[in-house]
Amino acid sequence: MSTLTRIRTVGVATIMVAGLALSGCSLLGPVTNQDPAPTSSNDGASPATEEDISTQDMRVGDCLNDATVGDVVNTVPRVSCDGPHDSEVFFVGDLPDGDYPGDDESSAAADALCYQPFIDFVGLPYEESAYDYTWYSPTQQSWESGSRAVRCVAITDSGEQLPAGTLAGIEKG
Repeated sequence: MSTLTRIRTVGVATIMVAGLALSGCSLLGPVTNQDPAPTSSNDGASPATEEDISTQDMRVGDCLNDATVGDVVNTVPRVSCDGPHDSEVFFVGDLPDGDYPGDDESSAAADALCYQPFIDFVGLPYEESAYDYTWYSPTQQSWESGSRAVRCVAITDSGEQLPAGTLAGIEKG
């Protein structure tokens, strides 16, 4: 299971939203926000076409319509980046091996893992950006099954959908 955590520029506020059983992912998000990589991995798809993929299969460049996923899900809807979408995967990395660090420590480690890649992706730190980021990270159950992957996704600060296209370099000067 993984945890998706959403960051706000005025502070970090998280709530448990979903457990992703196949990948072992759970979703954390801000209390005040709703549920972002160069190019979409499904460029040939129509912007309205959704394809459910395992959270294990989320890759850099995937665009997702994951704002309304339920409490427990095995898949997330991937869509073409050619149309509006909820989030865009911009980085995938692993947490260090060892005993499960706990939810708070796992979340803090995932935040640290996503922070610099977010800057590199959009061009500004999230504190200065019009965008936010969040992540899917291992829960204790998936950790015990060997999952260490964190999937970082860019989202809007307002909870609205992202515009068509990628956010790669959108705020670079």
